[in-house]
Amino acid sequence: MATSNTALFLKNFEEKAEFNQYWYSQITIDRIVEEVVRMGGRVGFLSTPSLYFALPESVREHCYVFDVSCFVHLR
Repeated sequence: MATSNTALFLKNFEEKAEFNQYWYSQITIDRIVEEVVRMGGRVGFLSTPSLYFALPESVREHCYVFDVSCFVHLR
């Protein structure tokens, strides 16, 4: 479930050190996403777009991402 979204995000977006963006590893993202899904969603992600965009869209629509980078247009 999360793995395909995670891989897509990691493939399409590189970390930007100037924004202090450092993505979690794929396995860490998958584990956190599994827990968010298990707990029912409704999470705010602060400067963690790699987690937010790894969520299934059905869960993501109940969550929020707060980030100052170029990801705003993707929500």
